[in-house]
Amino acid sequence: MSVLVSLAQAKNHLRISDAANNTDLTLKISQASAIVLNYLKGRYITVSEITNSGGVATVTTSELHGLTTNDVVAIFGALEEEYNGAYTVTVTSTSAFTFAIAGTPTSPATGHVRLRTAFGWTDSTVPADVQSAVLLVLTDLFLGRPIDFKSVEWLLVGHRDPAIA
Repeated sequence: MSVLVSLAQAKNHLRISDAANNTDLTLKISQASAIVLNYLKGRYITVSEITNSGGVATVTTSELHGLTTNDVVAIFGALEEEYNGAYTVTVTSTSAFTFAIAGTPTSPATGHVRLRTAFGWTDSTVPADVQSAVLLVLTDLFLGRPIDFKSVEWLLVGHRDPAIA
């Protein structure tokens, strides 16, 4: 799965050189990305259904999603944790898209599932300050080192309120 920061960026930031924690770290990267996207308040889109087949999740929305392939979205509200997180999508129609998913969550997803768009960023165009915010949140999630979320807000304020930028 591709998110707002890569596994290599996260490992460099956290000074991790082995592959022992890659699965957990990948999950935490996705969670950190979703937290940042939720803070930035991208556009909400209601999800009708998410299914999983062979490691590919298919999302059907109840409205036109307006996404393009390689856009990043944050999915949350699924009771199956594997569906929640930030993902780079492949658009299959005006109301459906797919993404790679780890694990084998129950299909279809249950819960009140929604998603937020990521301002049209792709995995290669995420602004550096947004990536820095994700890495700060990741430090808290992965290492359990409490961070001052004011630092995260300071990094993101220009994206949340463009009048300030």
